[in-house]
Amino acid sequence: MKNKTMMLISGMLFCFASMSALSGCGNKTNKFLTALENGDAKTIAQIANEADASFFDTIAKEKAAPGGDFSYEFNDTEDGVVITWYSGTAKSVIIPAEIEGYPVVEIGESAFESTDLFETKRTRYFDSILIPPSVTKIGSRAFIGCSFKAMVIPDSVKILEDYAFKKCNKLVFVKLSNNLKKIGKECFMECSALHDITIQNSVEIIGQKAFMESGLYTINFPASLKTVEEGAFYNCYELYDISISDTLTHINFSEKYRLFNHFGYCGKLKLSTRKRLKELGYKGGF
Repeated sequence: MKNKTMMLISGMLFCFASMSALSGCGNKTNKFLTALENGDAKTIAQIANEADASFFDTIAKEKAAPGGDFSYEFNDTEDGVVITWYSGTAKSVIIPAEIEGYPVVEIGESAFESTDLFETKRTRYFDSILIPPSVTKIGSRAFIGCSFKAMVIPDSVKILEDYAFKKCNKLVFVKLSNNLKKIGKECFMECSALHDITIQNSVEIIGQKAFMESGLYTINFPASLKTVEEGAFYNCYELYDISISDTLTHINFSEKYRLFNHFGYCGKLKLSTRKRLKELGYKGGF
């Protein structure tokens, strides 16, 4: 009798724990969806830093915008979908993980572009956009001029093409892919509200003018970093610290056009950081 009672209690506790876990998962999803809807960058950042790919995959499959809201085409190998344009009206957009049974593998050139031809006026407004973990590439100008405050780039993404997030001047939080290799030319240029960002220990190239005239206060250089192209941090007036990996011994500070110093007008940068950059091979001014 005693053993049966103990088994019954154990079973009840197991069921309670399972229900609590499911409830917690549901609460987390609802909290994240609400944060997306409201453009709540702080909550998005908190959950994004804790969640794994399966969390975002579930949302992308169950809560995504309908395929009819997008223009799309096959990728080069015809085994995946490239989003070429968003024609819906929603301010908060969850990009589907698949369309017509094919995985969405790329956000194409200018797909969510939100500026006019001369990049002087915002033409579309988004509170949030969620990229599914099926995507491996974010194309040139994909999100240029967008008004969202937070962006989670899934670990499946290896390349951020040129101008991808240029002029996203409300962007305050970005979680980069753990497998990202390159940050393209002018990728985060003029992101004036972006005060800090963590570069993952996979990034090898920070492209030309990648963070030029952004609002950065701090950034890091991981051990994986090989090349910083010219003008990468030019006119980052508020940049005062760069956390540089102790294992870095050399960086190629490329000067293809010799028009912009990599750290030109970074007058608040710590003297100790300037010294370290010189040790790594930087010869320009601050």
